[in-house]
Amino acid sequence: MRRFMYVLFIAMLSVGLLLAEGRKINRQVATQGKKLSAKAPMGKLFPVETNAMKPYAVYPVQQPVGQAPKTIYSTDPATNRQVATSANGYGWLNSNVRSIDRYAGPDADTGDPIDFVAIAYRGTESDDNGSAKDIRDCEVDVSAGLASGTAYTSDKLNDGIDGIGGRYPCMVALDRPFPSFNQYKESSTTGAAISHPYTICSYGTYGDNGNVWTTPDYQMDVGWLAPTIQNNPQMTQENRLWNGPVAIVKDGSGEYRYLSVYEEWYSDQERQLLGVQSEKYIFTAHSDDPTNNGWTFGWDEGFEPVRIDTHTVSLPRCGVSMNSDGFGVIAGPGHLGWHNPDSGYYYNKTRITYAITEDYGHTWSQWDTVGLVEDLGFQNYIYASEKLIITNIVGNDTIWYQGPAFLGTNFDMSVLVDDNKTIYVVFNSLWGGEGTDGWYPSYKYSGVWLAKKPYGGSWEAHRIAYNNGIWQGDDIIEGMSNYFFDSECQISMDEQGHLYAAWLDRRHNDVQVSQFNRYSDPETYGSDATFKTDIYASHSIDGGVNWSDPINCTDSPALDEYELNMSKSSANSDVRGNYGKIWYAYCLADTANGDPAKDAYIELTNFDYIGEASNFNEPAAIDNDGNTIVTNYGLQQNYPNPFNPATTIEFTPQKSGKAKLIVYNAAGQQVATLFNGQVQKNTPYRLTFDGSNMASGIYFYKLQMNNKTEIKKMVLIK
Repeated sequence: MRRFMYVLFIAMLSVGLLLAEGRKINRQVATQGKKLSAKAPMGKLFPVETNAMKPYAVYPVQQPVGQAPKTIYSTDPATNRQVATSANGYGWLNSNVRSIDRYAGPDADTGDPIDFVAIAYRGTESDDNGSAKDIRDCEVDVSAGLASGTAYTSDKLNDGIDGIGGRYPCMVALDRPFPSFNQYKESSTTGAAISHPYTICSYGTYGDNGNVWTTPDYQMDVGWLAPTIQNNPQMTQENRLWNGPVAIVKDGSGEYRYLSVYEEWYSDQERQLLGVQSEKYIFTAHSDDPTNNGWTFGWDEGFEPVRIDTHTVSLPRCGVSMNSDGFGVIAGPGHLGWHNPDSGYYYNKTRITYAITEDYGHTWSQWDTVGLVEDLGFQNYIYASEKLIITNIVGNDTIWYQGPAFLGTNFDMSVLVDDNKTIYVVFNSLWGGEGTDGWYPSYKYSGVWLAKKPYGGSWEAHRIAYNNGIWQGDDIIEGMSNYFFDSECQISMDEQGHLYAAWLDRRHNDVQVSQFNRYSDPETYGSDATFKTDIYASHSIDGGVNWSDPINCTDSPALDEYELNMSKSSANSDVRGNYGKIWYAYCLADTANGDPAKDAYIELTNFDYIGEASNFNEPAAIDNDGNTIVTNYGLQQNYPNPFNPATTIEFTPQKSGKAKLIVYNAAGQQVATLFNGQVQKNTPYRLTFDGSNMASGIYFYKLQMNNKTEIKKMVLIK
């Protein structure tokens, strides 16, 4: 199943949730914090659906090869088009394995200019358990727009390959499409399912000739066997490679360069009897003509696949990105050091974990993590004076949380590198107050963030979006947290170097709750049904420092989009223009034919959609009076107070403009100017007053902003 690590997290997020009916919806007000689980149980990391799952609903209509459905619905910024149907929702089990990509340029076959979006997905043909086993490809000509472009679907890409079926489809679109997947067989004698990675490409490249594919001997582990298997002759001597994100680029000489990360998965029996643990390997290959000459694998030239040592780094999920010069990165949620594969992950222990290559994946840097406090500057302590979280209300007294800040990430991350060797990671941050075996979420550092590392420079953090549900006027549902954290966030870049992000979030208003779980059988894991979501997107033209107000691409209160994927290549024909265009893919489950007491979305027939969005808001459009976070604005009480010798003073302006922050002694004499300059609305400012050279006593600090003045008192005790 997908994302075992946080199945129970969403369950805890929806504490008290029974059914959508009867829930009382209110406008947003400051509410008492609701403690959420801090742990993300991971289960046993099975990369396959087990036979113990309930039978899947099977869609009764087989889509003819060569034709794609054309169900289209539009919003102000986006067009959404159904292009395929899957027997179930196991289409894209890992959002780090990108399933959609866009290519605009000369076609490899004809040399003619083309503009296509291609996706790889699991189709309608099912095995005995109802799980889709065929891998298919759909290509849409988007040169005149998604709605009007012809869509072409392929026959089974894994037809003729020995085994049961395919998993984890991935798509890279260059001058020809490169779908990748792993094809699995019956289980070995020791219980692990045999599986091999495949990458194929089209002789006819795109369009109506796109069904002519390379024969399935482009098995990307040919001639290599995992050392762990070689050293254990009692194991079936065949690889078990799953869940592979793939990057393919064309270098300056016209050579295709391949980089992937596949997980060698071992069964419980093997782990217990042989002491082995599932491990990941990094594969490399290159080809001057993959349709005719095949691939030259790294081990053919002395570059053995690099093993990701599980005693050095724990990396349950990861993505991969590489540029044409060979600079690449593997990044995902994890931590340094070993992790028991049978235990859960804690959100406050997971961080962006990464390694870098500069030679197309042959050699790698040491693994490292990105510190939320040390590298990105997040706050790690909360004072009651900040009034961020209500922990209790006794009579007329409100008790505000004070204590350590909970800092964590979930497992939604997306990685990208550019031609300048800058690394971009979009991730979902979780921040709030700590509690015993849990935490109280708060808006301040929660939401969708960009972590950026220029080549040779330090990491920096830029907020992309707050979580919906924290704005004045937002609907809330009693008994539920206001937040939706399973963002499935994605990042892309256009030819101008501008950045785009897409993610899932609950709506501001008309919010609804799904009666179905997304990724887990409720009979097995309990309920994790949560808010129905829409797809949101934002845009940056300054390298990710400032982002536009989000646009709602799907705007569908009654529908629940999930399994979000985004093309890494976006479009912008001129520097400003309409601020660009993105393409994304997602699934809608056929809930009309499911039982919420037994089925999850992934157990139902799913409809596969492609979306095309433009009409972005102007970047850095933060002065929108309609959006006001529910919090205390203006000048905050300093902390600590009393202090010795330094204290922190914060303010958050309600409007953009000029601000001045001055400190006075008890005699009214000015002793320091802490700030004097322009400020931006809704942006918190934090300053330090150092009283090392001051006498003990009472001091006042005054904020002058927009013709208004606020004054607060503080005490220095030495």
